Amino acid sequence: MARPRSGENGELKIQYQRDKNGNVYAYTNTSYMENGEKRNKRTYLGRVDPETGGILPRVPGRSKEEKEAKKAESAIKELDRLHYADYGGVHFLDQVQRRVGVGECLARAFGTSSRKILACSIALCLADGGSFCDIGDVAETTWLTEYYGLKTSFDSGTLSKLTKSIGMSMDNIDEYYRYRVAGSMGVIAWDTTTKGTNTEMDGFADWVVGNKDGEDIRQVKVGVATDMRGVPLMERHFPGTLSDMDTVRYMIEDLRRFGREDAVLVMDRGFASGVNIKDLVDLGASFVVPAVDTWAGIKNAITEMRNNRLGRDEVFEGHAYRVWETELAFEEHPVRRVVDGRKAQSIVLPGSDGEDEDTRVKAFVVYDSKKYSDENQSMMVLMDDLMKRVTEIDAKDPVKAFRKMAGKSFSLFDVAADGRRAVVRPRVKTVSGRRNKMGYFVMLCSDDMTWESMMAAYDARRLTEQEFDEDKGTDRRFRTGNRQTMEGRMFIRHISTTLKCEIRATMREAGLDRRMPAQSAINRANAISGICSDGVCSIRNVTKNARTIYELFGFELPTTIERGVMICDVEKL
Repeated sequence: MARPRSGENGELKIQYQRDKNGNVYAYTNTSYMENGEKRNKRTYLGRVDPETGGILPRVPGRSKEEKEAKKAESAIKELDRLHYADYGGVHFLDQVQRRVGVGECLARAFGTSSRKILACSIALCLADGGSFCDIGDVAETTWLTEYYGLKTSFDSGTLSKLTKSIGMSMDNIDEYYRYRVAGSMGVIAWDTTTKGTNTEMDGFADWVVGNKDGEDIRQVKVGVATDMRGVPLMERHFPGTLSDMDTVRYMIEDLRRFGREDAVLVMDRGFASGVNIKDLVDLGASFVVPAVDTWAGIKNAITEMRNNRLGRDEVFEGHAYRVWETELAFEEHPVRRVVDGRKAQSIVLPGSDGEDEDTRVKAFVVYDSKKYSDENQSMMVLMDDLMKRVTEIDAKDPVKAFRKMAGKSFSLFDVAADGRRAVVRPRVKTVSGRRNKMGYFVMLCSDDMTWESMMAAYDARRLTEQEFDEDKGTDRRFRTGNRQTMEGRMFIRHISTTLKCEIRATMREAGLDRRMPAQSAINRANAISGICSDGVCSIRNVTKNARTIYELFGFELPTTIERGVMICDVEKL
């Protein structure tokens, strides 16, 4: 129990203390016992008035909220006094997103959260292949947060909350894709790949035998749709074991739900099975798929065109082709079945026994003389190289050693062992048979596709593969075990990739994509700096490279520092 120290007249004894400036302060001491020990509690009374000797009343201290507000005000004043950071990259990427319409779609779908999402996506572009942990560093070294008027930080905790909240808002993500698809040009290239994860992803990730990366970990299937310029429109994620055709069905449902019945699905050879092609025909979808040249029906179609000299001459984008437009039929396989239990389908020439007379698929059988020349040249050089290298073999099993050396080209040779040496000679009929197929390819498509539209659409599929290469080159793993966080992160990365693909498409159309990657263009634009000192702002370091990039894209060079920029024209919303 505390007991007061008595002074004269029984009052508390006041103590005085003088500081180095001559100010005198008054205190009281109260003694009390705690756990058998005597302790003192010192209480500040106030400053002593030097004229009257009385104690001046204490000034109330600031609350926690007042202190934080004062600190924030000081930070703003310091920013106004001096701020020097990279500006050109943020401004350049903002102009790119406006050209694509990303900001408008985000604002319609996510409202006030759209600025944060776009800022994170732009930060990933500026991070040069970096990860989410680099977003905070980019925000610190650029004008990103000031440009969009954001008052938030991008530390790991804030990003985790943001990505999870995005992933929990699948309706908003779906709405964003609706606006993107609605504004596209109708040609949709669709492709899938798998991406590994070391967790179950809340039961979403599956073990996939023979996955595309050959990894012994759980997989999630990623499907991406792009427009005909290779710019992403939407992205979906599926359990790793879901069939490619099921993803196509869902894609068709989405397109029809989004009001795009005119979209053309363009896919790679991974979708090209007899059952899948027949399903696309039965669904009434517009599609383009390259056929596998090992199918008997495709081989027969190539042989018929070659032997009977069928077709017409066509030119597409300055390249000459010989084209035979025909129809192929479907035939049920007598024994083999697909995963869902249905009988497998073979693609055959019309008139074959057992064909389905009610279902046909359009086919373009194409001969490319340059393709023939390149393939024949490549085969002959490879065979010559192997014939020379075989003399280096000195092994217990020389045939096995040559098989390992030759790989898929082993079938072109007759190989025998001579002690520890291998004796090889070309198989004339095999080489001749392979040469007969050189220069040919077959494209399967819906009835509404013309030669020109088919070729233009198939170019988009190649660009979709580039998008996957971009994503895989950044990170081959999901770095979270939470499905909602995964969806949120992938959505931000999807927008980042959209901006990069738009840059790549523009540079490709200008004939510069081989000489300058998209990231180099971003880095050159980012060389422009912005500085503000005592309220006076200016643009610096406008290099020749930066001018070239801005001129190439038709953007005006920044002349002033912009703050609180809206991500789209509000009047369009």
